[in-house]
Amino acid sequence: MEKILIVDDQLQDIHRIKNKVTTFLKDKIAFDIEVSTDSTASKLLEEAYSLYFLDIDMPNQDGISFARQIRKLYPKSIIIFVTSHNELVFHSFEVHPFFFVRKTHFIEDMDKALSLFYKTYQDKHQLFKCIYNNKELCIPLAEIDYFEKYLNYLYIHTQNTVYKVRESISKVETELQEYYFCRIHSNCLVNLKNVNKIEGNQIKIRDTLLEISRRRISYVKNAYLDMLGDVYG
Repeated sequence: MEKILIVDDQLQDIHRIKNKVTTFLKDKIAFDIEVSTDSTASKLLEEAYSLYFLDIDMPNQDGISFARQIRKLYPKSIIIFVTSHNELVFHSFEVHPFFFVRKTHFIEDMDKALSLFYKTYQDKHQLFKCIYNNKELCIPLAEIDYFEKYLNYLYIHTQNTVYKVRESISKVETELQEYYFCRIHSNCLVNLKNVNKIEGNQIKIRDTLLEISRRRISYVKNAYLDMLGDVYG
């Protein structure tokens, strides 16, 4: 069950967002929607929601300030800002919003935002399966940063753990190519969705720098741009 919270000081806008979300997601996933006109209500921070729709310009506490609190408590939650003040968008980058919905382009932007959210939901529930310590291991693709081949083993680097398994990197590459995993050199397969930046012949994922082989630099950069276009369009 995906929990969704809509916070906007205008009831008309809340109903508009709620109706659009319900229409788009009703046959796709199980979800529950809660709404509030008051971003200062302490109960809104008592539990995590999968998805937040926040108006940026609100009395008492603006959406960006509320988003800062969400980020501290629930860093994995998705935040979508809904605003009629497009000039405020640039002030929100520090809280890493998922998307911006302009109230002046509501239908167009909501369609894009919800399509992207649903794609992210699907990816989050897509698993990589392998044998680890004689048992089946299932890892959400979103948690995998990269695969690294060393001698006869494949090391799976996730956000919190490294798993050592016997797998073919070429087989894994074929299996995961459609999910934006890219071979940056013969011994390394990277999840492009988790890449922070590409600079020169290096890829940065969180605090890790990985080297791209010279002959693959153009291919990797093009694959990364294709991913950005497909995912963030």
